[in-house]
Order: sequence, then C-alpha cells, then structure tokens
Amino acid sequence: MHSQQQVSRTGLLAIGLAIVVLGGCTTLEKPSNPVSSSSSSEQPSLASTQVEAETPDANRTAKEQFATILGTKQDGWLPKVIAGRGLKKGLTPAMAGKIIPGAEQVSEFGFSKVAVQNVPGLKQYEFYYAKNGEAAQLESVKLQFDPNLNEAYADLVEVATQKYGAAKPEDIEQQAIVWVGSDFVTAQLTKPLTSFDGYVLNISLAKD
Repeated sequence: MHSQQQVSRTGLLAIGLAIVVLGGCTTLEKPSNPVSSSSSSEQPSLASTQVEAETPDANRTAKEQFATILGTKQDGWLPKVIAGRGLKKGLTPAMAGKIIPGAEQVSEFGFSKVAVQNVPGLKQYEFYYAKNGEAAQLESVKLQFDPNLNEAYADLVEVATQKYGAAKPEDIEQQAIVWVGSDFVTAQLTKPLTSFDGYVLNISLAKD
C-alpha cells in the first residue's frame, strides 16, 4: 500500500512537471504582434517624407539669397526686391507707405525702419526722408542683410559686383564699396556696426 501511494505521488509529480514545461514552451513561442511590427517599420519613411517637405527657402545658400534680393544688372539700379514697385526720390511718407507698409512711420530724424519677414537673407528696410525746408521727401533706402550671413561677405561682394560693376580691391578689403550710376545715384555697401547687425546696402533713389 505504501509503495502504491509513492508511485501515485511520483506520477502526479511527473504530470505536473510536464504541464509546466509545456506551458513554458507556449510562452516562448508566442508570435509577435504583426501590426505593431508593421507600424514601427513605417515610421522612418514617414519621417523622411516630412524632411523632404521642407520649404526650398530653408536650403538656399547665402549666395542664392543675396542673388534673390539684389538681382542682376538687367533688373535695373534698384535691388530686385524693391524694383518696379514705384519707389523713387521725392515720395512723401504716405506715398512710400502705400508701397511698403510701415515706411510712413517716420522718426523725428527722418528715418523709418521696416522689418522684413518674407525675404530670406534680408532683415529690414530703412528709409530716409529729407526735409530741405519743405515736407519730408524720400531720398534713399537701406537694405540691411541678415546678420547670420555676415560670414558670407565674399558671396555678397560677388553678387553686388555682378549687378553694379567691379570694385577696387582696397574697398573690398575695407568693406566700404561705392558704385555710381547714371544721374549720379549711388549704391554703397558697408560693414556691420556691431555683431548684431548685418551688412548694409544704401541706395540713393532717382527722381524717376
């Protein structure tokens, strides 16, 4: 009787061990979720698509930005961004403000600064109005370039000389270049006053 009970217990232990082993094997072989695997494999392609969808302006070189702002000799004396918009010498602040909103807000010293938001590489316009004993009239406009492009001075000079003509080597080195056009209008490229400023192109305007 005692031996039978011992055999029965041994058999029960064997059956229990088999169940545990089989249960453990089932857990290890459980297949991974195919849906989650597919989702993770698709994520890199989605990220790649988002990068490719960035605007072209973000990838423009400094030289390309300068060229877009200034244009070429064929675009005329004024930089391309303001050419053909009606800016000329003698305009009142109100007239200039209709062309470039904000240009009509003139300080007591005759200057008006307008921040530029939609032209990569260009920080602001600065208009100068001379009184000459009469009502203030527009004389010149400055283009201040983005300070982040200050290291690309050589590219700026290359684009500017293609538009306005050759410059003296010493003027390029001193970062103070002046070009004279017809009717004695001038374009002057000068270096930044501080590290927070960009290069400045000062354009005197013709009457017509």
